[in-house]
Amino acid sequence: MVKARLALADEKRGLAVRYGDQALGLMPDDADVHLLQADIEEDRERSPEEPLRKAANAPVPMPIAAGRLATLLGPTEEGCEMAARYLKANRTGKLASRVRDVNRQCK
Repeated sequence: MVKARLALADEKRGLAVRYGDQALGLMPDDADVHLLQADIEEDRERSPEEPLRKAANAPVPMPIAAGRLATLLGPTEEGCEMAARYLKANRTGKLASRVRDVNRQCK
């Protein structure tokens, strides 16, 4: 997974995809691996929605994934649920302001 992150940082997308897929094969339920997949998808200008959903709903979820998914989905039923989950876990994180905006629209 570290190799995939480094490859992504170095803009070596092909390597990032390959290493990311290897990490996913080794740890298919790991939220951080799914968050990595979301970052790779965004870097490739594709929707990160599915890997963010997997990271947010993993056995040990990543709150940042819920926040990113909330901002991506907006004030939909799932977006509102993700906003509430993010804010419950992390009221002052780097996404907090944007997630609070989504959460306000949900009420």
